[in-house]
Amino acid sequence: MHLVMLKDLYTMKGEINWADYKEYASRQISSNVEKLGRHLNELLGVDYSEELYSCIFFMPVSQIVFLEYLRKKHGYRRRLKKCSLTSISEKVATYLRGYKVLKIDAKTFPVSDIVSMRFWYRHSDFAENCINGRSVSELEYKSGITLARRKRRSDALAREIAVGHDSFELSASIKTFITNHKSFANLDYPRLLLCSAHGLYNGELSRIYVAFAKAAGTKVVCLQPGFIHGVMKYFDQVEYELQISDVYLSWGENLYSPNALIVGCPYSHRASSRDSGKLPGELIILPQVPRRTIPAPISFYWGQTYDDFLENEKALIRRLKVIQEVCKKATFRCKDCDFEYYSGLLKSHFENPTIDTGDINSEEHFRAHEKVFITYFSTALPESLYKNMHVVPVIPREDYALMEPAMSEFDAINEINDIQAVSSSLNQRRVNEYLAKYAHPTNPGKFKRDLSQILKCLEK
Repeated sequence: MHLVMLKDLYTMKGEINWADYKEYASRQISSNVEKLGRHLNELLGVDYSEELYSCIFFMPVSQIVFLEYLRKKHGYRRRLKKCSLTSISEKVATYLRGYKVLKIDAKTFPVSDIVSMRFWYRHSDFAENCINGRSVSELEYKSGITLARRKRRSDALAREIAVGHDSFELSASIKTFITNHKSFANLDYPRLLLCSAHGLYNGELSRIYVAFAKAAGTKVVCLQPGFIHGVMKYFDQVEYELQISDVYLSWGENLYSPNALIVGCPYSHRASSRDSGKLPGELIILPQVPRRTIPAPISFYWGQTYDDFLENEKALIRRLKVIQEVCKKATFRCKDCDFEYYSGLLKSHFENPTIDTGDINSEEHFRAHEKVFITYFSTALPESLYKNMHVVPVIPREDYALMEPAMSEFDAINEINDIQAVSSSLNQRRVNEYLAKYAHPTNPGKFKRDLSQILKCLEK
């Protein structure tokens, strides 16, 4: 399938009016979910609520709505076949040929007062087996759609039907729902459900579980997963998490959700019980490479496609060379999933580069250095602050769109246009104040006390 865009998304991102899109998305997502829900109720002979359907289908419908908005307002074009929401469930089997739907087994779901959906993911030091005298069970689940091994067509099929109402993710969610809705309706659900993004977006079954749990009266608590989530202008994942949660837990001052309850940033605890002092020299945190094939409704660079990222590769190299010029002993750091890409790229542009990597999902943290240059809005920002490193943000202005006052505050401390002047102690103080404002420190003991009190109040 050929992709045609009048402008690359990297340029287009700076032109999107995110306040306008937020209003548009709110209307269109609600309208489309309502239509889909009515059709599924009629098809299945059930009477599930619009709220239940929104819990399940908000995210895939959100992607469709965003692409339609780009088409209308920014000339986004892609050749595709389209079908109406009212006919999609009849076409699911065709779209998913070569795939099988996982039929759930009720015995695999925990029966517990409190269930976690990867709530403490990446932060095992914080994990609790018991809160307020009640046991906590972890929900283990798989994606609802799995690739049949005899037909390895996942990427091609996803690209073929990724846009419009024949979205692969939406099709997968619908077929998984149709296959399993009766089983989910008869599960025993917890009193409290603790969620993180790493659990919510780990397959179609997770959001179906949340939807039926809420319908059964479960209280849902969501934890902010990343630094930028509290200050960006728009992110559909945050919109979804605020919609489904009874309580939203924030790392610090939260502009996206002023009513969020602050529990602090778990990454602040990584200062350095596991490190034996700082390493000499400088660490350069490289941007994670987006692997998506279509743009996403996110007001910072992570909404780019892989092709968009590659188109700006030369600009990234120029920036890294300027950073290296002010370094005594630079170490490049990337996530393990990007190591092959960056290893090839850096070796072709730098002489004998030192490259460090780690699997952050397995809590392979970066070591503290004297100074760190951070090239994208990463959790490395607060983590570096609390590791007492000299933090230097060098993030392209077009890569982020934040709410005020976070936007103007960050513009004032961003060193992207003056990398040579990174020794300013005044600016370092401002950087530290900014990061501490939006990511408060915490530790396992304090976090547990705060969470326990919040859950007690939630159940009153």
